[in-house]
Amino acid sequence: EQGQDSGMEDAALDPATQATFAGLWILLVERDVESLVSETALLESFGPRVLTAADADEALETLQDEGACSLVLLATQVSAENTCDTIRLIRNDERFRGLPVIVAGSAEDAAQSERFVRAGADGFVAKPVDRAKLEPVLAKILGAPVENRQRQTA
Repeated sequence: EQGQDSGMEDAALDPATQATFAGLWILLVERDVESLVSETALLESFGPRVLTAADADEALETLQDEGACSLVLLATQVSAENTCDTIRLIRNDERFRGLPVIVAGSAEDAAQSERFVRAGADGFVAKPVDRAKLEPVLAKILGAPVENRQRQTA
C-alpha cells in the first residue's frame, strides 16, 4: 500500500542478499534506543544475526563471549574522541584487529570521518542509516553481490 514503503519489502524480495549474510553476525553499538531498534531491524533484513551493545565495555564483552563477529556498526558517541577511543579499544585487542568497524553518525559527524579512519575504522555511514546507504557498505566488507540487485532494476 502507498505510504508504507519502509524499504523492508525489498529485503523479503531479495533472498540472495539474505542468503549471503545468513550465518554471519553483526555487533551494533548504539545508545539511542530508537536508533537501536530501527538499525537492528534494518541489519536483520539482510539476514545476519544482530547483537547489540550500549557502550565500549559491553561491546568488548559481547565480542569476547560470542567470537567470530563479521562487522561492528558503531554509532558515534558523546564526542569524536570517545568514538575514537572505542575504535582503538577494539583494535588494541589482537583478536579483533582485523574486525571491520563502520562508524554511523550524523552529517556533523561526517566531518570527523577521517579521524575515525585514522583511529582504525574501516568507513563511515551517515544517519539515518537506510538500505541504500548500508547495502553497498555491507557488500564491500562482507562480499554480498550488490550487482544482482542492480541488474534487476536496470
